[in-house]
Amino acid sequence: MNPKILLPAVCVMALLGGAAGGFIVSKTVVPAEPEMGAAVEEEAMPVETLYYPMTPEFIINFTQPSDTNFLMLDVTVSTDDLGVFEVLEKHNPELRNDLLLMFSQHANDELFDGQGKEKLRTMASEIVTEIVKKHYPEGEVKDLYFTRLVMQ
Repeated sequence: MNPKILLPAVCVMALLGGAAGGFIVSKTVVPAEPEMGAAVEEEAMPVETLYYPMTPEFIINFTQPSDTNFLMLDVTVSTDDLGVFEVLEKHNPELRNDLLLMFSQHANDELFDGQGKEKLRTMASEIVTEIVKKHYPEGEVKDLYFTRLVMQ
């Protein structure tokens, strides 16, 4: 074999082998400890608010004599916990029953001002929170909203 060709060929092979080895070594990833990685991922994940609209709307007929005969409410519950969302879906009949009973007992004359509406909202929120805690003790309801309130 011709030494003039062999020497450059060996040099090129050595350079290519060294470059390939360097590339492979530089791309090697050292795995982080699983516990540290999980903690970092939890901190980086933004908390998403979930909204659960209770459908259909609540319609309550008032039996007391007044200018108002009925109340129609759209209620939406917010939470940060998917487990609470699942409890709201699964136990919707229980929630609706307790809320309907409370709404129907509430005097309609109290709802004409903002304080009466806020009191009703607070009472509804307490009922929802109580039912969620009953079925999912670590769950937390963030808030409850009246997204539509019609009195006629």
